[in-house]
Amino acid sequence: MAASLRPLRDRGLVAALGAVAGGCPVPTVVDSGLAPGDRLPPAVERAAYFVVAESLANVAKHSGATHCEVSLRRGPTSLVVEVLDDGAGGATL
Repeated sequence: MAASLRPLRDRGLVAALGAVAGGCPVPTVVDSGLAPGDRLPPAVERAAYFVVAESLANVAKHSGATHCEVSLRRGPTSLVVEVLDDGAGGATL
């Protein structure tokens, strides 16, 4: 397993995203609606981790943001991940 995935495997999604957010040059908070210690299927955790990591890289490189927030919440059959910043741009889904 790649070293970058070790925190994800060992500590779970919320802790791993906290580590990614802590390394982002744009101040970033992680707001998790997941219960402490809540684990999702490994494929879901990996996908969410890489989506957030790439999003934060884009925020740092392109947005000019001064603040960013990562939000996680679990639906009945899904995980909702949002990355919001106060920078330029306008990507919406």
